[in-house]
Amino acid sequence: MKNKDYKFKENSFIILGIAVIFGIAVGTFFQTVSADCSQPLIHQYFAPIYSGNTVLEVFRNTFVSSAVFTAIAFLIGTSAVGLPFGIAMLIYRGFGIGVSSTLMFALNGKGAFPAVAIMILPKAMAVTVVSVLAVRELIRSSSRLFVFWKDGNDEGERKTVRLYIVKFIVLIVISIIIAAADSVINYVFSGLL
Repeated sequence: MKNKDYKFKENSFIILGIAVIFGIAVGTFFQTVSADCSQPLIHQYFAPIYSGNTVLEVFRNTFVSSAVFTAIAFLIGTSAVGLPFGIAMLIYRGFGIGVSSTLMFALNGKGAFPAVAIMILPKAMAVTVVSVLAVRELIRSSSRLFVFWKDGNDEGERKTVRLYIVKFIVLIVISIIIAAADSVINYVFSGLL
């Protein structure tokens, strides 16, 4: 049984990662055909030119973007029909990464490569891991609720709810660390823009 659970975890991470990659492709296409990608809901503060002008602004914008995503995943996980919303959230997260990376290349050509590699890619990878973990927990919770609706079995639900909350608190703490690292990277490498 444990081996089966491990395979599920491994496969779910890959499947959810594919949703992010699809979002990146859609975001890349969107940025190439759209004139204005300056809205935070579009670039999600992945683009360094829109992340903020001070260390504090970069920290705030990065943290709020990640924390809001995680909070929404938490809330959707309290629904028995959260799966499609979770997948849509990951596509949206990838969309912001695709838009931001393509925008940097559109503005700076090949000269954007160092900025993208240092200022977008590490943050995108870290935020994607947090996003995938949040959505994976959303899907697990949603599935448990669906089974409860169907079968009425609520064994161990208090422990499960407590663990669900703790996992999301950990993801928020990781988001704080990512935001702090992003602030430092933006400050140190701001000359790349």
